Amino acid sequence: IYREGRKMLIEANEILRQVAPVDEIVVCGNHDNVSMFHLGDALECWFHAYEDVKIFNAPISRKYYQFGKNMLCFCHGHQEKHANLPNLAAQEQPAMWAATTTREFHCGHYHHMVTKEYMGFNVRILSSLSGPDRYHHDNGYVGAKRTAQAFLFNEITGLEAIFESTAVTS
Repeated sequence: IYREGRKMLIEANEILRQVAPVDEIVVCGNHDNVSMFHLGDALECWFHAYEDVKIFNAPISRKYYQFGKNMLCFCHGHQEKHANLPNLAAQEQPAMWAATTTREFHCGHYHHMVTKEYMGFNVRILSSLSGPDRYHHDNGYVGAKRTAQAFLFNEITGLEAIFESTAVTS
């Protein structure tokens, strides 16, 4: 699975860089912390000489990225209290906070879509493409739509569109 995932990400980055520069932020989860870090390291090695592909793979749980006036924050979401994420962002990245007007945290873990606003700061829990495994089945975490999302941000005005693709299940 690791090798196939690595090949898929390399191929995706090669395709995407034909359209625009690629900045890839590696966010480790609660079940794949070491594997995701290693995957990010492999991508860093593969693309190290590329000027149009940057891999951000710091060994920290929360990642921050500035795109124009947008502060985009990422974490898996299993450790932090979601209500604390806006204050964490302001504490951990005060210069980025000051330079931006749109601020969002994107989290996974719960495998269903929820957006909560905290005084203009959105915390988005994203859905997942993965289906329920034994743990999820045994604990009754079933029935969530398997969905991937892509967010289109304008450098100045912020979020412009959200695109979704729902997996077809048999």
